[in-house]
Amino acid sequence: MTVFKNNIKSILTNPIKLGIIFVLPFLFIMLFLLGNASSIPTRVVILDYDDTRLTRSLINEIKKSNVIIDCKEDEIVDNLINAKVDYALTINSGYTDAILSGKDAYITQRFFINEEKLYPLMMNIENYINNAINLNSVAKDRDDFHTMLNDVNDYNLEYSQDINETASVQRTVDALGFMTQFILYCSIMIAALLLIDKETNAVTRIVVSPKSHTRYIIEHFLSYVVLQLFVVTYLIATLKIGFNYTFEGNFILILSMMMLFSISIIALAIMIVSICKKSQLSYWVMVFLTTPLIMLGGCYFDISGMPDIIQNAAKFLPTRWIMLVVRDILLYDTNENVLKSVAVFIAFTVVFLSISRIGLKSLMENK
Repeated sequence: MTVFKNNIKSILTNPIKLGIIFVLPFLFIMLFLLGNASSIPTRVVILDYDDTRLTRSLINEIKKSNVIIDCKEDEIVDNLINAKVDYALTINSGYTDAILSGKDAYITQRFFINEEKLYPLMMNIENYINNAINLNSVAKDRDDFHTMLNDVNDYNLEYSQDINETASVQRTVDALGFMTQFILYCSIMIAALLLIDKETNAVTRIVVSPKSHTRYIIEHFLSYVVLQLFVVTYLIATLKIGFNYTFEGNFILILSMMMLFSISIIALAIMIVSICKKSQLSYWVMVFLTTPLIMLGGCYFDISGMPDIIQNAAKFLPTRWIMLVVRDILLYDTNENVLKSVAVFIAFTVVFLSISRIGLKSLMENK
């Protein structure tokens, strides 16, 4: 196991390699998480001088997806200027009676930020008030109106919870799609060890020794797998433990599938390095392959709605199978494609390693 031991030792004793393989992935996933944190809830001040069941109900609706800030009237302008508050609403006394009587009445609003950020909230408030007016028009009396309003609120709350759960799961799928992209890049970095062997003619020295082509490839492969599995494990654990991403009780299954996928990608990287005559060509082939692997694999969007020719072509990509099984497990609660995906990943790995052995043998015969 000379090659295996040398690869592991060269990583663990080199601070630069350690940083590239173990620290860089963590920074990469942090960039993704920080990018997704851009959707910060709007900070809203609401001064309710009407204080009716309708206005209190409206405030509860706003609370579902925004942060309500306590603030006095004379502090609002300063807080808006200092960006402590994004949006200020004032509901004047008599507002409810006015709108339910068909009179014109408005909620006073103040803001200094870009109106586009507030537009969804503005539309939500407008729709809520319009729905209340429509309910009042068919209600027998004010008590009947309040009863129907409560029913609508209960339905909206349940619907909102379902939407939030779905959004949480989709966020996990998006994170795993992004992680799939990084696994590709990480495989390139790890396989660079084999590129170094080619540059320094270590391939020649090792293969002309009693060590066979197959054993040389397998030892390289196993050393990369150990490194890659560690990276995959701690990245997914970071999502689960550090940032409470939702895996719907399938954390171990998702982790296992990501590991199998990463193994097939390592085999792909070794194959490319083995069959390319020049190290620089190997590197650029791997780099340029990542884009079609990511896009056609459905890492950022589901390709099920794309033309059949694209979907059929994607079946020959490992990324397609990992994203298929991730979406099935998390979004559709089915394990239908798990066993098929396992078989596909194993097949990819065997084929890639077999081609690697042939490529390495051809390389040595041309020396």
